[in-house]
Amino acid sequence: MKQTIIDIYNLSDFHGAILEENKKVGLVTIATFLNKMKEEKKDSYLFLSDGDMYSGTYFSEITKGKPLTQMLNLLDLTCMGVGNHEIADKELIEEVIKDASFDFINSNVYKIDGSRLLIGKEYLVKVVNGVRVGIIATLGKAQKYDIINTVSRNIVVYDEVEVIKKLSRFLRKYEDCKIIILLSHSNTYNLVDKIAMLKANEMVDVMINGHNHKKICKIIDCNSKRKMAYIESGSSGDAIGNIRLILSSKKQEIKEVYLENIDSFSLYEKNSSYQEMINYYIRDNDCIYNEIGVINNYYNKELFLETFCKYLLEIYQGDIVVLNYGAIRAKGFPLYKKQMINNSNIREINPFNNYFMIGIIDSDVMDFFCEKYSSSLYFSYIYENNIKEVKVIMIDFVYYQNETIFKEYNKSKDNIFNIIYKMIKEERL
Repeated sequence: MKQTIIDIYNLSDFHGAILEENKKVGLVTIATFLNKMKEEKKDSYLFLSDGDMYSGTYFSEITKGKPLTQMLNLLDLTCMGVGNHEIADKELIEEVIKDASFDFINSNVYKIDGSRLLIGKEYLVKVVNGVRVGIIATLGKAQKYDIINTVSRNIVVYDEVEVIKKLSRFLRKYEDCKIIILLSHSNTYNLVDKIAMLKANEMVDVMINGHNHKKICKIIDCNSKRKMAYIESGSSGDAIGNIRLILSSKKQEIKEVYLENIDSFSLYEKNSSYQEMINYYIRDNDCIYNEIGVINNYYNKELFLETFCKYLLEIYQGDIVVLNYGAIRAKGFPLYKKQMINNSNIREINPFNNYFMIGIIDSDVMDFFCEKYSSSLYFSYIYENNIKEVKVIMIDFVYYQNETIFKEYNKSKDNIFNIIYKMIKEERL
């Protein structure tokens, strides 16, 4: 029996990990491997991403993601699903879109007035090895709240399952798609189960999920007696997802599926021309390696949070600091005694330009707030229960979801990057 093969490669949640540093394999090694696959597989090769590709490192920030976009163009990236970081960083993505030869796909995020969000097409149809493949991309409804409120308040995220049902039916019936691929950026853990319950013409054949930074390969048994390939491929380039579909050539039905997360650290070949391309951007932006100072003590994330918040309480003369746990990223740790720190190291600790709101909240309101969010936010405080008002230092990400609890406030002049920089210069770390 004749067979048709489709080899799908996936790179998700890359978070600007372009350079080989800070326990990251780097873009050159990954691109060398993917280019080799592109040349070997030829017509069966399909390269996809489901978002959060750019924001996360100082190098990606100061180069506006240009080396990553250039490499993704060379590797024939077909499309990228829109993740929460793409929506959050509008200016960066506008720059990327100018240079990108690939499409962005956004199937369920709209402006508050009901018009389409400017980032991305609703779906894409691609012919791979003679097979019509439909590609859709959804953002999890909960991921709206992973975007700072000044942005998220202006968008609507429609129900993923309803959008998947509608577009799968449409693509199969009107675009004659034999395979439907979903690029999902979601931590909605029961989404897989919901899709598995759909009718045969509503479900997807391949689900590539991001946002969770996990590595998972599964074949899901569906209610329609069909099977769905499910994969998550880590973060920062530590794995490259590969889904191999073997179809009957006549009916173009899936007969076999192979799933693998390829360990990027097991790859050793490096294309010298790719390395030189990255070196060009390094030479133009060598400030990434500017040494700031030395760490005087060992820090894991928890120890750093304690020291960092103590410093904030001191410089702002506050009673309590409120952070979301993601403001300080675990991937930036550990920090070792006598370790020299540069700009890139600080951006590992906080990849966002978060500011603080300093304001006054009634103590009874603050007590209720602390109790309500005790498991999801980090609190560092010194105030006692017998005071009527507290001076609160709250990160902007949390503030913009809770601004009505403040009686008055001011925005700080420094973001987290600047504050950590000062702490190192003042030898407070």
